[in-house]
Amino acid sequence: MSRPQFPAESIDRPGVPLRPGDSKGRHTTTTRELFLVPGGGVLIDTPGLRAVGLWLSEQGRSRAFAEIAALAGECRFADCSLDHEPACAVVGAVEAGSLEASRLESFLRLQAESEEFVSRLEKRRQRQHAGRRRNRPHEV
Repeated sequence: MSRPQFPAESIDRPGVPLRPGDSKGRHTTTTRELFLVPGGGVLIDTPGLRAVGLWLSEQGRSRAFAEIAALAGECRFADCSLDHEPACAVVGAVEAGSLEASRLESFLRLQAESEEFVSRLEKRRQRQHAGRRRNRPHEV
């Protein structure tokens, strides 16, 4: 996934020059700020926060993408991937022009991110559980 590029002049903020060796900046944020980006969108600048993740439950995704959830209920298969299955109502709506392809792409991207997060969380829990079992005294 590519990062959004903002023109430097679109955010009224004094800058710090990039490091010449790797062309990366330094962390200089000391307070939280919210910037409105011209053309729509918001940029959040917070000290010490490198990344923000989105964790939506299935219910949250269904509410945020209500039109896709409604169409998905019309698919032939209950476990439709909404991508390539035969008789997929969602793909059909994109092809018919009643659903924008970008909406479906956003939905699928959020779904994949959520599944990846849940997978990483489960692996972490398994490692922690395995570590607790190894550290238990042996019963006789």
